[in-house]
Amino acid sequence: VSFFPLLEQCSACDAGTYQNASGASSCINCAAGYYSGRGLTQCAVCEPEEYALNDGAGCLACADSTECPCMSMTNASMEQVGL
Repeated sequence: VSFFPLLEQCSACDAGTYQNASGASSCINCAAGYYSGRGLTQCAVCEPEEYALNDGAGCLACADSTECPCMSMTNASMEQVGL
């Protein structure tokens, strides 16, 4: 019979996920356009002219407006859609 209580073990969330609640049993995926590294408590937004893949593990530079439609927008059209 052991007299040592069971110790809960935490594990870091993988890149592209986060958890900001202590003792949580699962991680949350980063939203589109956001990324995180392993073990972080929040996701960060990609820089302008960058995008994140569905895995949220990092941001990639946009090659053209096909990958990042906002690259082809003027300031006026961006204001119309709330960007």
